[in-house]
Amino acid sequence: MFDGIRCPVLVFHGEVDSEVPAAWARAAAAAHPEGELHVLREVGHICDLDDPGVWATRAAHWLEHTVAAAL
Repeated sequence: MFDGIRCPVLVFHGEVDSEVPAAWARAAAAAHPEGELHVLREVGHICDLDDPGVWATRAAHWLEHTVAAAL
């Protein structure tokens, strides 16, 4: 699925996600180094709800430096 993506990508994954192992996100990121992965410690499956402050800060920084810079 990731092979078809042709734009900047930011991925958040919870270190203690009980649905999808963090190792899967790390493997996908290793196969697609053009993206940016943040594995959040002590966070589960829904990163923006489990730690909204960290999620929002990192997402805003990424938007400012990646997306806005491309415009």
